[in-house]
Amino acid sequence: MRKETNQLESSLPAFNGTIPLSYNSHGARTHTHINNSTLLQEIHAASLESTKPIPYQLGNWWQWYQHLTGLDVVQTAKHRVNQVQDILFKCQEERRKLTREVAHINKSLRDIYEELVQTWREDPKYMDLTILDNKHLKAKLAISSHLVLLENEERDLITQLAIAIKDYQVLDKKDYKCTKI
Repeated sequence: MRKETNQLESSLPAFNGTIPLSYNSHGARTHTHINNSTLLQEIHAASLESTKPIPYQLGNWWQWYQHLTGLDVVQTAKHRVNQVQDILFKCQEERRKLTREVAHINKSLRDIYEELVQTWREDPKYMDLTILDNKHLKAKLAISSHLVLLENEERDLITQLAIAIKDYQVLDKKDYKCTKI
């Protein structure tokens, strides 16, 4: 390594003063200006990920250690919290979507009612508006019943999430005490 450094130094022209450096936005390249000549260097940060897979024995030892200290139970509880949370988010998104649909149907019903008030009963348009009103009311009823079911499911999921978080915190606290000793 020292030999390579000496060769590199001997190939460079002599310089006076300081070496101005400039970095790109990622800090991957540096430009060193020496007596009006530019030296380009590639600087790569060391990868944090291992290039080799974890040895089988180390993986078994880690599983044994987690089982011994109770970390596996804590991780299972943590995964349960994440699963319930994901299901809750999906349920909430579905409820919001159905609520928007109900709001859209209500707006359509208001428009239909405004037209119905201004239309004579003998007009054929009145019958079409009445049929359209009936279709919107049926759709609103179906969505509203589904919305009630989703609200009940969301309430149950919030309860499950609270229980899962409490279980996780208790296990994590107990595990922390065990590993601290």
